[in-house]
Amino acid sequence: MSTALPPATSGRDVHWMFAPSTRIGWWALAMLAAGVVLMLVPNLIWGPGPPHTGTMLATAAGFLAILASPILTGIAMIRRGERSILLLVICALLTAFVLVFFIDEAFVEGAP
Repeated sequence: MSTALPPATSGRDVHWMFAPSTRIGWWALAMLAAGVVLMLVPNLIWGPGPPHTGTMLATAAGFLAILASPILTGIAMIRRGERSILLLVICALLTAFVLVFFIDEAFVEGAP
């Protein structure tokens, strides 16, 4: 029975799982971050109350940016060979959360 250790992995092998390696992958991550900022910051500044035009525009832009993020992630993974598992998981989970939140606010909360 051999007690040989498995080959050592370099830092590069571990790095590819977390940070995006393509430009499109970095764009997807940037769109996701910008969308979260655009959706949260105006609401934190103006607080609850009647919606302002700026708040609604920023929230809509943030929503579209978050929806664009998994599209860019899919393009990066299919066409450019992106292998960032973290990027895929974050984009999928956050987009699902935003869609559920949007559907809840648009259709369930507004129902009489």
